[in-house]
Amino acid sequence: QLSVLRSYYSVETLDPYMYNISGYEIEVVNNVYDNLIMYDHESLTDYLPMISTEVPSVDNGLISQNGEVYTFPIRRDVKFHTGNDLTPEDIKYSFERGLLAYGNNANWILVHALSGGRFVILDDWFRDYSKMTISEALDSSGEPVSAFARQKLIGFYEDVVGKIITTEGENIVFNLGKSFAPFLSMIVHFSPAGAIIDSKWAKS
Repeated sequence: QLSVLRSYYSVETLDPYMYNISGYEIEVVNNVYDNLIMYDHESLTDYLPMISTEVPSVDNGLISQNGEVYTFPIRRDVKFHTGNDLTPEDIKYSFERGLLAYGNNANWILVHALSGGRFVILDDWFRDYSKMTISEALDSSGEPVSAFARQKLIGFYEDVVGKIITTEGENIVFNLGKSFAPFLSMIVHFSPAGAIIDSKWAKS
């Protein structure tokens, strides 16, 4: 029992996109990272800006009339603990990194949110695009099994994933391709899925 408790209360990673972390680690992560928006106190349906300067809505023009496009104006002069400045590119990188964390089934939150509710498993989304699963496209070391598989993997990013999140000046724009009302509730603070990381730090 003691070893189980030690395992539960230990912090093995502060990476918010390691979704299989313990409940205790999630509590730590939630106090380390900021998201675009946060809950308005105890309400589960009202939000406040966090990294974004506004909460998108149809009324303020930051959600398109068809409900497919969400725009977040990003705060300036925000610094990571590394000292690096936060940019819209960090936000794009954070979401794409979490989405493409293959082998981590808990990324279903981002898959579901960024596909506009069309998919829950990344493999299904990739199969819809390429007619093959990611496990069929990659070998045991994570390398493409063929030139064709490599082309499909790159194409999936360039044609699908890379077009969902775009930067427009100081704004980050999510193009879901389909109206999906739960989107804000899936990326709000206390959801590791929406945590913003320093892309320079992560890449290094």
